[in-house]
Amino acid sequence: MQWPLQHALAAHVLQHCTSSNASSATRPAPHVLNIGLGAGGLAMHVVKRCPGVHLENVDVDQNVVGLARDFFGFDAHVEVSDALRAVESRAAEGKGYDAVIVDCFTDKGVPPSCKNQRFVKALAALVRNTGGVVLQHVWGREVLAVFKSHFSSAYIEEAGLEPIIVATV
Repeated sequence: MQWPLQHALAAHVLQHCTSSNASSATRPAPHVLNIGLGAGGLAMHVVKRCPGVHLENVDVDQNVVGLARDFFGFDAHVEVSDALRAVESRAAEGKGYDAVIVDCFTDKGVPPSCKNQRFVKALAALVRNTGGVVLQHVWGREVLAVFKSHFSSAYIEEAGLEPIIVATV
């Protein structure tokens, strides 16, 4: 991983791995949802540093998945789906995650489906029963208000030059 953003996201996720591993006899390995694969570096880092982690990857673009596989050595399963559809379906199924990473972008920034009320409400449902954390890479601060309406704590953390929202219920 070469970007401060990736290190910041990983640090929050790996806290859940450390706490799970400290009492591994009584706590299961953490469940992590990664939305927006990119080159796959963050996902591979989490798997390497958190043995036994249950990591689900989602990306909207099969071409991105192909590039991650062909050029960066990514070899795990990826669900090719729209982020909004992926989180709403998981929330409807009652799934829970210790951490949800959201890094979905187009050439114009964060797409509307990754920053609207429905999306953020579904994210909150995914971590509500686990005490988990949602981490979303954003451009600007406009979506922070949406997070504050669904999470008890939501703030911007600067990760190098790129902000992330850190939110807990």
